Amino acid sequence: MSCNNSFQTNYLFSPIYYADDWKCKILYDLATWKNGLAFKNKDFSKAGRPIIKIAELKNGITPQTKYTNKFFDEAALLKKGDLLFSWSGNPDTSIDVFWFDLPEGWLNQHIFKITVDERIADKKYFYYLLKYLKPNFKAIASNKQTTGLGHVTISDLKNIIIKLPPLHEQKAIAKILSDLDEKIEINNRINKVLEEIAQTIFKRWFIDFEFPNENGEPYKSSGGEMVDSELGPIPKGWEVGRLGEYISFVKGKKPKNIIENKIDGYVEYLTIDVLSNNSRLFADPEKMVIVENKNNMMVMDGASSGTIYFGFKGIVASTLAKIEVINNKLNDDILYFILKYYENDIKNHTTGSAIPHADKEYIKRLSIAFPQDNELINQYFRLSKNIRNQIYIIIMENQNLSQLRDALLPKLMSGEIRVDLNNDQIVLKNED
Repeated sequence: MSCNNSFQTNYLFSPIYYADDWKCKILYDLATWKNGLAFKNKDFSKAGRPIIKIAELKNGITPQTKYTNKFFDEAALLKKGDLLFSWSGNPDTSIDVFWFDLPEGWLNQHIFKITVDERIADKKYFYYLLKYLKPNFKAIASNKQTTGLGHVTISDLKNIIIKLPPLHEQKAIAKILSDLDEKIEINNRINKVLEEIAQTIFKRWFIDFEFPNENGEPYKSSGGEMVDSELGPIPKGWEVGRLGEYISFVKGKKPKNIIENKIDGYVEYLTIDVLSNNSRLFADPEKMVIVENKNNMMVMDGASSGTIYFGFKGIVASTLAKIEVINNKLNDDILYFILKYYENDIKNHTTGSAIPHADKEYIKRLSIAFPQDNELINQYFRLSKNIRNQIYIIIMENQNLSQLRDALLPKLMSGEIRVDLNNDQIVLKNED
Protein backbone atom coordinates (compact mmCIF):
# COMPACT_ATOMS: atom_id res chain seq x y z
CA MET A 1 0.00 0.00 0.00
CA SER A 2 1.47 3.31 -1.11
CA CYS A 3 0.97 6.37 1.04
CA ASN A 4 2.78 9.17 -0.70
CA ASN A 5 1.17 12.42 -1.81
CA SER A 6 0.83 11.63 -5.50
CA PHE A 7 -2.32 10.34 -7.16
CA GLN A 8 -2.22 6.68 -8.19
CA THR A 9 -4.79 4.78 -10.20
CA ASN A 10 -5.48 2.25 -7.44
CA TYR A 11 -6.21 4.82 -4.77
CA LEU A 12 -8.00 8.10 -4.29
CA PHE A 13 -5.98 10.32 -2.01
CA SER A 14 -7.36 13.06 0.18
CA PRO A 15 -5.63 16.46 -0.20
CA ILE A 16 -1.90 16.75 0.46
CA TYR A 17 -0.78 15.74 3.95
CA TYR A 18 1.97 17.61 5.76
CA ALA A 19 2.24 15.42 8.86
CA ASP A 20 5.05 12.97 8.08
CA ASP A 21 4.80 11.32 11.50
CA TRP A 22 1.18 10.22 11.03
CA LYS A 23 0.43 6.61 10.09
CA CYS A 24 -0.85 5.54 6.67
CA LYS A 25 -4.23 3.74 6.90
CA ILE A 26 -7.05 2.57 4.65
CA LEU A 27 -10.24 4.42 5.58
CA TYR A 28 -12.48 1.36 5.45
CA ASP A 29 -10.31 -0.55 7.96
CA LEU A 30 -10.80 2.08 10.68
CA ALA A 31 -14.49 1.33 11.32
CA THR A 32 -17.37 -1.07 10.87
CA TRP A 33 -19.81 0.14 8.20
CA LYS A 34 -23.30 -1.30 8.76
CA ASN A 35 -25.66 -0.75 5.85
CA GLY A 36 -29.35 -0.04 6.45
CA LEU A 37 -32.25 -2.36 5.74
CA ALA A 38 -34.44 -2.60 2.64
CA PHE A 39 -37.96 -2.27 4.03
CA LYS A 40 -41.04 -3.61 2.26
CA ASN A 41 -44.61 -2.30 2.26
CA LYS A 42 -45.67 -5.10 4.62
CA ASP A 43 -43.22 -3.73 7.24
CA PHE A 44 -44.91 -0.31 7.50
CA SER A 45 -47.40 0.65 10.19
CA LYS A 46 -49.14 3.79 11.39
CA ALA A 47 -47.06 3.94 14.55
CA GLY A 48 -43.81 2.62 15.95
CA ARG A 49 -40.20 3.62 15.33
CA PRO A 50 -39.54 5.87 12.30
CA ILE A 51 -37.62 4.50 9.31
CA ILE A 52 -34.70 6.89 8.90
CA LYS A 53 -33.89 7.98 5.36
CA ILE A 54 -31.70 10.85 4.16
CA ALA A 55 -34.67 13.26 4.41
CA GLU A 56 -35.02 12.57 8.14
CA LEU A 57 -31.30 13.06 8.74
CA LYS A 58 -31.35 16.45 7.03
CA ASN A 59 -34.77 17.76 8.03
CA GLY A 60 -35.95 15.86 11.11
CA ILE A 61 -39.03 13.68 11.28
CA THR A 62 -41.43 14.86 8.58
CA PRO A 63 -45.06 14.06 7.73
CA GLN A 64 -43.75 11.79 4.95
CA THR A 65 -41.90 9.51 7.37
CA LYS A 66 -42.80 5.82 7.41
CA TYR A 67 -43.02 3.84 10.66
CA THR A 68 -42.82 0.23 11.71
CA ASN A 69 -43.71 -1.60 14.92
CA LYS A 70 -41.69 -4.69 13.94
CA PHE A 71 -38.26 -5.52 15.35
CA PHE A 72 -35.32 -6.16 13.03
CA ASP A 73 -31.57 -6.70 13.34
CA GLU A 74 -30.53 -4.67 16.39
CA ALA A 75 -27.41 -3.50 14.53
CA ALA A 76 -29.74 -1.41 12.34
CA LEU A 77 -31.46 0.23 15.33
CA LEU A 78 -30.44 3.86 15.66
CA LYS A 79 -29.96 5.69 18.94
CA LYS A 80 -29.09 9.31 19.74
CA GLY A 81 -25.42 9.97 19.04
CA ASP A 82 -24.93 7.32 16.36
CA LEU A 83 -22.60 8.28 13.50
CA LEU A 84 -24.08 7.84 10.01
CA PHE A 85 -22.79 8.15 6.46
CA SER A 86 -25.22 8.61 3.59
CA TRP A 87 -23.50 6.92 0.65
CA SER A 88 -26.12 7.28 -2.10
CA GLY A 89 -27.98 10.23 -3.58
CA ASN A 90 -27.26 13.66 -5.01
CA PRO A 91 -23.46 14.12 -4.76
CA ASP A 92 -23.87 17.80 -3.81
CA THR A 93 -26.46 17.43 -1.06
CA SER A 94 -26.87 13.83 0.07
CA ILE A 95 -23.41 12.20 0.21
CA ASP A 96 -22.42 13.29 3.71
CA VAL A 97 -21.81 12.34 7.33
CA PHE A 98 -24.43 12.98 10.04
CA TRP A 99 -25.01 12.65 13.74
CA PHE A 100 -28.26 10.88 14.57
CA ASP A 101 -30.05 13.28 16.91
CA LEU A 102 -33.64 12.06 16.65
CA PRO A 103 -35.77 9.52 18.55
CA GLU A 104 -34.90 5.85 18.07
CA GLY A 105 -35.37 4.66 14.52
CA TRP A 106 -34.52 1.96 12.00
CA LEU A 107 -31.75 2.60 9.51
CA ASN A 108 -32.92 2.57 5.91
CA GLN A 109 -30.76 1.30 3.05
CA HIS A 110 -28.18 3.61 1.40
CA ILE A 111 -26.91 4.78 4.80
CA PHE A 112 -24.02 3.31 6.81
CA LYS A 113 -24.05 3.20 10.61
CA ILE A 114 -20.41 3.61 11.67
CA THR A 115 -18.68 2.02 14.65
CA VAL A 116 -15.05 3.14 14.96
CA ASP A 117 -12.28 0.77 16.07
CA GLU A 118 -9.61 1.25 18.73
CA ARG A 119 -7.29 3.18 16.42
CA ILE A 120 -9.77 6.06 16.43
CA ALA A 121 -9.91 8.21 19.58
CA ASP A 122 -13.66 8.77 19.38
CA LYS A 123 -16.56 9.19 16.96
CA LYS A 124 -16.05 12.95 16.91
CA TYR A 125 -12.66 12.64 15.26
CA PHE A 126 -14.01 10.22 12.65
CA TYR A 127 -16.93 12.57 11.97
CA TYR A 128 -14.54 15.42 11.15
CA LEU A 129 -12.32 13.09 9.13
CA LEU A 130 -15.30 12.18 6.93
CA LYS A 131 -16.26 15.85 6.67
CA TYR A 132 -12.71 16.53 5.50
CA LEU A 133 -12.98 13.79 2.89
CA LYS A 134 -16.34 15.06 1.59
CA PRO A 135 -14.80 16.49 -1.63
CA ASN A 136 -13.38 13.02 -2.33
CA PHE A 137 -16.77 11.40 -1.77
CA LYS A 138 -18.41 13.96 -4.02
CA ALA A 139 -15.89 13.23 -6.78
CA ILE A 140 -16.45 9.48 -6.50
CA ALA A 141 -20.24 9.81 -6.51
CA SER A 142 -20.22 12.30 -9.39
CA ASN A 143 -18.15 9.95 -11.55
CA LYS A 144 -20.81 7.25 -11.05
CA GLN A 145 -23.78 9.56 -11.41
CA THR A 146 -26.91 8.20 -13.09
CA THR A 147 -30.27 10.04 -13.23
CA GLY A 148 -28.87 12.69 -10.90
CA LEU A 149 -27.75 10.22 -8.23
CA GLY A 150 -24.34 8.87 -7.31
CA HIS A 151 -22.91 6.51 -4.72
CA VAL A 152 -19.84 5.64 -2.64
CA THR A 153 -19.41 1.89 -2.13
CA ILE A 154 -17.44 -0.23 0.29
CA SER A 155 -14.99 -0.83 -2.55
CA ASP A 156 -14.46 2.92 -2.79
CA LEU A 157 -13.89 3.20 0.97
CA LYS A 158 -11.20 0.52 0.67
CA ASN A 159 -9.42 2.67 -1.92
CA ILE A 160 -9.19 5.83 0.17
CA ILE A 161 -5.88 6.16 1.99
CA ILE A 162 -5.46 8.60 4.85
CA LYS A 163 -2.78 9.46 7.37
CA LEU A 164 -3.86 9.05 10.97
CA PRO A 165 -2.40 11.01 13.91
CA PRO A 166 -1.82 9.44 17.34
CA LEU A 167 -4.86 9.06 19.62
CA HIS A 168 -4.00 12.03 21.86
CA GLU A 169 -3.66 14.31 18.84
CA GLN A 170 -6.93 13.01 17.39
CA LYS A 171 -8.67 13.99 20.64
CA ALA A 172 -7.13 17.47 20.59
CA ILE A 173 -8.17 18.05 16.96
CA ALA A 174 -11.70 16.82 17.61
CA LYS A 175 -12.01 19.03 20.69
CA ILE A 176 -11.07 22.21 18.80
CA LEU A 177 -13.60 21.55 16.05
CA SER A 178 -16.35 20.23 18.32
CA ASP A 179 -15.98 23.24 20.67
CA LEU A 180 -16.82 25.47 17.70
CA ASP A 181 -19.79 23.29 16.78
CA GLU A 182 -21.01 23.27 20.38
CA LYS A 183 -20.86 27.08 20.54
CA ILE A 184 -22.92 27.20 17.33
CA GLU A 185 -25.44 24.84 18.89
CA ILE A 186 -25.62 26.95 22.09
CA ASN A 187 -26.30 30.00 19.93
CA ASN A 188 -29.02 28.08 18.09
CA ARG A 189 -30.68 27.29 21.41
CA ILE A 190 -30.51 30.97 22.45
CA ASN A 191 -32.16 31.96 19.19
CA LYS A 192 -34.82 29.33 19.71
CA VAL A 193 -35.66 30.87 23.10
CA LEU A 194 -35.76 34.37 21.58
CA GLU A 195 -38.11 33.12 18.87
CA GLU A 196 -40.33 31.45 21.46
CA ILE A 197 -40.51 34.71 23.43
CA ALA A 198 -41.46 36.64 20.30
CA GLN A 199 -44.04 34.02 19.33
CA THR A 200 -45.57 34.13 22.80
CA ILE A 201 -45.94 37.92 22.57
CA PHE A 202 -47.30 37.73 19.02
CA LYS A 203 -49.92 35.15 19.98
CA ARG A 204 -50.92 37.09 23.09
CA TRP A 205 -51.38 40.33 21.17
CA PHE A 206 -52.68 39.27 17.75
CA ILE A 207 -54.38 35.93 18.39
CA ASP A 208 -55.56 36.09 22.01
CA PHE A 209 -56.04 39.90 21.84
CA GLU A 210 -54.41 40.45 25.21
CA PHE A 211 -52.32 43.42 24.06
CA PRO A 212 -51.93 46.19 26.66
CA ASN A 213 -54.85 48.63 26.78
CA GLU A 214 -54.51 52.32 27.70
CA ASN A 215 -54.03 51.30 31.35
CA GLY A 216 -51.41 48.67 30.54
CA GLU A 217 -53.90 45.85 31.25
CA PRO A 218 -54.58 42.87 28.93
CA TYR A 219 -57.30 44.09 26.56
CA LYS A 220 -59.67 41.14 26.21
CA SER A 221 -59.61 39.80 29.77
CA SER A 222 -60.03 43.36 31.10
CA GLY A 223 -63.34 43.74 29.31
CA GLY A 224 -62.17 45.33 26.06
CA GLU A 225 -64.98 45.65 23.51
CA MET A 226 -65.08 42.86 20.89
CA VAL A 227 -66.94 42.74 17.57
CA ASP A 228 -67.85 39.84 15.26
CA SER A 229 -65.69 38.98 12.24
CA GLU A 230 -64.99 36.01 9.97
CA LEU A 231 -62.34 34.98 12.49
CA GLY A 232 -64.78 35.24 15.37
CA PRO A 233 -64.75 38.06 17.95
CA ILE A 234 -61.94 40.60 17.41
CA PRO A 235 -61.23 43.89 19.21
CA LYS A 236 -63.25 46.89 18.13
CA GLY A 237 -61.24 48.96 15.67
CA TRP A 238 -59.44 45.94 14.24
CA GLU A 239 -59.86 44.51 10.74
CA VAL A 240 -59.28 41.10 9.16
CA GLY A 241 -56.94 40.77 6.21
CA ARG A 242 -55.50 37.86 4.23
CA LEU A 243 -51.75 37.41 3.90
CA GLY A 244 -52.06 37.69 0.12
CA GLU A 245 -52.94 41.38 0.62
CA TYR A 246 -49.59 41.98 2.31
CA ILE A 247 -47.00 39.70 0.64
CA SER A 248 -45.76 38.37 -2.68
CA PHE A 249 -43.47 35.43 -3.52
CA VAL A 250 -40.38 35.77 -5.71
CA LYS A 251 -39.07 32.30 -6.54
CA GLY A 252 -35.32 31.77 -6.52
CA LYS A 253 -33.23 30.64 -9.50
CA LYS A 254 -30.33 28.25 -9.89
CA PRO A 255 -27.17 29.93 -11.22
CA LYS A 256 -25.24 28.28 -14.04
CA ASN A 257 -22.02 28.14 -12.09
CA ILE A 258 -21.95 27.31 -8.35
CA ILE A 259 -18.62 27.04 -6.55
CA GLU A 260 -17.46 26.27 -3.00
CA ASN A 261 -14.78 28.96 -2.71
CA LYS A 262 -15.52 32.69 -3.00
CA ILE A 263 -14.08 34.65 -5.91
CA ASP A 264 -14.38 38.35 -6.80
CA GLY A 265 -17.91 39.32 -7.80
CA TYR A 266 -19.53 36.14 -6.47
CA VAL A 267 -21.86 36.15 -3.46
CA GLU A 268 -23.33 33.49 -1.21
CA TYR A 269 -25.76 31.08 -2.88
CA LEU A 270 -28.38 30.37 -0.22
CA THR A 271 -29.47 26.74 -0.23
CA ILE A 272 -31.09 25.04 2.78
CA ASP A 273 -27.71 23.51 3.64
CA VAL A 274 -26.01 26.91 3.56
CA LEU A 275 -28.78 28.52 5.62
CA SER A 276 -28.30 25.75 8.19
CA ASN A 277 -24.57 26.61 8.45
CA ASN A 278 -23.57 23.21 7.05
CA SER A 279 -21.75 24.46 3.96
CA ARG A 280 -20.89 27.52 1.85
CA LEU A 281 -21.61 28.02 -1.84
CA PHE A 282 -21.06 31.03 -4.12
CA ALA A 283 -22.37 32.20 -7.48
CA ASP A 284 -22.60 35.18 -9.81
CA PRO A 285 -25.50 37.42 -8.63
CA GLU A 286 -26.30 38.76 -12.14
CA LYS A 287 -29.98 38.19 -13.02
CA MET A 288 -30.51 36.28 -9.77
CA VAL A 289 -33.04 36.87 -6.97
CA ILE A 290 -31.20 38.63 -4.12
CA VAL A 291 -32.12 38.96 -0.43
CA GLU A 292 -30.64 41.38 2.07
CA ASN A 293 -29.81 40.46 5.65
CA LYS A 294 -33.31 40.75 7.10
CA ASN A 295 -35.48 39.74 4.15
CA ASN A 296 -37.65 36.67 4.73
CA MET A 297 -37.33 33.45 2.75
CA MET A 298 -39.46 30.32 2.62
CA VAL A 299 -38.54 26.82 1.46
CA MET A 300 -40.90 26.07 -1.43
CA ASP A 301 -39.85 22.57 -2.52
CA GLY A 302 -38.82 19.39 -0.72
CA ALA A 303 -39.28 17.81 2.69
CA SER A 304 -38.76 21.09 4.59
CA SER A 305 -41.24 23.11 2.48
CA GLY A 306 -42.75 25.94 4.55
CA THR A 307 -39.65 26.54 6.70
CA ILE A 308 -38.90 30.24 7.22
CA TYR A 309 -35.40 31.80 7.21
CA PHE A 310 -33.91 35.26 7.53
CA GLY A 311 -30.58 36.85 8.41
CA PHE A 312 -28.60 36.04 5.30
CA LYS A 313 -27.56 38.14 2.33
CA GLY A 314 -27.15 36.44 -1.03
CA ILE A 315 -28.77 34.63 -3.94
CA VAL A 316 -32.04 32.81 -3.28
CA ALA A 317 -31.74 29.15 -4.29
CA SER A 318 -34.21 27.59 -6.70
CA THR A 319 -35.95 25.65 -3.91
CA LEU A 320 -36.69 28.84 -1.93
CA ALA A 321 -38.59 32.07 -2.45
CA LYS A 322 -38.07 35.61 -1.21
CA ILE A 323 -41.21 36.92 0.50
CA GLU A 324 -41.68 40.61 -0.15
CA VAL A 325 -43.89 43.01 1.82
CA ILE A 326 -46.30 44.85 -0.51
CA ASN A 327 -48.39 46.68 2.12
CA ASN A 328 -47.03 49.31 4.49
CA LYS A 329 -49.09 47.92 7.38
CA LEU A 330 -46.37 45.28 7.66
CA ASN A 331 -42.60 45.17 7.63
CA ASP A 332 -40.13 42.27 7.45
CA ASP A 333 -39.92 42.03 11.25
CA ILE A 334 -43.60 41.48 11.99
CA LEU A 335 -44.05 39.39 8.81
CA TYR A 336 -41.40 36.99 10.06
CA PHE A 337 -43.29 36.31 13.29
CA ILE A 338 -46.60 35.98 11.45
CA LEU A 339 -45.06 33.38 9.14
CA LYS A 340 -43.41 31.60 12.08
CA TYR A 341 -46.77 31.45 13.85
CA TYR A 342 -48.29 29.74 10.80
CA GLU A 343 -45.16 27.72 9.91
CA ASN A 344 -46.41 24.31 11.09
CA ASP A 345 -49.81 24.94 9.51
CA ILE A 346 -48.10 25.79 6.20
CA LYS A 347 -45.94 22.65 6.42
CA ASN A 348 -49.05 20.52 6.97
CA HIS A 349 -50.76 21.95 3.87
CA THR A 350 -48.18 21.30 1.17
CA THR A 351 -49.04 20.10 -2.32
CA GLY A 352 -47.49 17.25 -4.29
CA SER A 353 -47.00 13.62 -3.31
CA ALA A 354 -43.48 12.50 -4.25
CA ILE A 355 -41.99 15.98 -3.68
CA PRO A 356 -43.87 18.36 -1.33
CA HIS A 357 -44.31 21.99 -2.35
CA ALA A 358 -45.40 24.96 -0.24
CA ASP A 359 -48.92 25.94 -1.30
CA LYS A 360 -48.70 29.67 -2.11
CA GLU A 361 -52.43 30.03 -2.60
CA TYR A 362 -53.16 28.44 0.78
CA ILE A 363 -50.64 30.79 2.41
CA LYS A 364 -52.18 33.83 0.74
CA ARG A 365 -55.63 32.83 2.05
CA LEU A 366 -54.47 32.72 5.68
CA SER A 367 -56.27 35.41 7.68
CA ILE A 368 -54.92 37.68 10.38
CA ALA A 369 -56.53 40.48 12.41
CA PHE A 370 -54.74 43.84 12.55
CA PRO A 371 -55.43 46.98 14.59
CA GLN A 372 -56.20 50.18 12.72
CA ASP A 373 -54.44 51.97 15.58
CA ASN A 374 -50.98 52.67 14.17
CA GLU A 375 -49.49 53.25 17.62
CA LEU A 376 -50.19 49.66 18.66
CA ILE A 377 -48.71 48.36 15.39
CA ASN A 378 -45.66 50.59 15.86
CA GLN A 379 -45.27 49.32 19.41
CA TYR A 380 -45.10 45.74 18.14
CA PHE A 381 -42.84 46.81 15.25
CA ARG A 382 -40.31 48.14 17.76
CA LEU A 383 -40.52 45.05 19.94
CA SER A 384 -40.25 42.58 17.04
CA LYS A 385 -37.38 44.56 15.53
CA ASN A 386 -35.39 44.40 18.78
CA ILE A 387 -35.84 40.64 19.04
CA ARG A 388 -34.97 40.06 15.39
CA ASN A 389 -31.87 42.22 15.80
CA GLN A 390 -30.69 39.98 18.64
CA ILE A 391 -31.41 36.86 16.58
CA TYR A 392 -29.59 38.37 13.60
CA ILE A 393 -26.47 39.16 15.66
CA ILE A 394 -26.32 35.52 16.78
CA ILE A 395 -26.88 34.27 13.22
CA MET A 396 -23.93 36.37 12.07
CA GLU A 397 -21.79 35.04 14.93
CA ASN A 398 -22.67 31.51 13.87
CA GLN A 399 -21.69 32.31 10.30
CA ASN A 400 -18.28 33.48 11.52
CA LEU A 401 -17.86 30.42 13.72
CA SER A 402 -18.82 28.14 10.83
CA GLN A 403 -16.31 29.84 8.55
CA LEU A 404 -13.58 29.48 11.18
CA ARG A 405 -14.43 25.79 11.65
CA ASP A 406 -14.45 25.17 7.91
CA ALA A 407 -11.11 26.96 7.50
CA LEU A 408 -9.48 25.00 10.33
CA LEU A 409 -10.92 21.60 9.35
CA PRO A 410 -8.66 20.80 6.35
CA LYS A 411 -5.60 22.29 8.00
CA LEU A 412 -6.02 20.33 11.24
CA MET A 413 -7.02 17.10 9.54
CA SER A 414 -4.07 17.25 7.14
CA GLY A 415 -1.50 18.23 9.73
CA GLU A 416 -0.72 21.56 8.06
CA ILE A 417 -1.67 23.11 11.40
CA ARG A 418 -0.64 21.07 14.41
CA VAL A 419 -2.02 21.15 17.93
CA ASP A 420 0.50 22.05 20.62
CA LEU A 421 -0.45 19.42 23.17
CA ASN A 422 1.53 21.01 25.99
CA ASN A 423 -0.62 24.12 26.25
CA ASP A 424 -3.63 23.33 24.03
CA GLN A 425 -2.56 25.97 21.51
CA ILE A 426 -2.96 25.70 17.74
CA VAL A 427 0.37 26.28 16.06
CA LEU A 428 1.48 26.39 12.43
CA LYS A 429 3.87 23.57 11.77
CA ASN A 430 7.28 24.56 10.48
CA GLU A 431 7.48 22.68 7.18
CA ASP A 432 11.25 23.17 7.07
